[in-house]
Amino acid sequence: MKVFGEDGANIVNYALNMEGDALSVKGDVGDQDIAYSVAFGDKSVRISGDTGADDSDLTLIRRGEALAIEGNVGSRPVGYKIEEKDGKLKVTGDAGYGSLDYAIEKLPEGIKIVGTAEGKPLDYLISTDISQRRS
Repeated sequence: MKVFGEDGANIVNYALNMEGDALSVKGDVGDQDIAYSVAFGDKSVRISGDTGADDSDLTLIRRGEALAIEGNVGSRPVGYKIEEKDGKLKVTGDAGYGSLDYAIEKLPEGIKIVGTAEGKPLDYLISTDISQRRS
């Protein structure tokens, strides 16, 4: 399968192919070459290879009610989790570039994201009202 288009800031052009039990992704996003694989295990998914700016080796693992993401991006260690708490998705840990601690909540007017990422405050409302979108 070929993916070509624009993701907002970049022209994307890459191919998706199944190679054995893994999905292979090769091509480019903007000026970054990508070549990585997504391997599906019994209870985990592993993403490894060049995902753009850095080589990555990440494993997504279901731990109880949480999804844990572990490994590295370049030489930076990654260890964070996503879990549901009080009707919100809570993201905590380190994604390789700095700490994450934020919540994602679905509201009638859109998706609310509040907390911190890399020590910087997050406070977004992503509108789900399509009448507010520009073409």
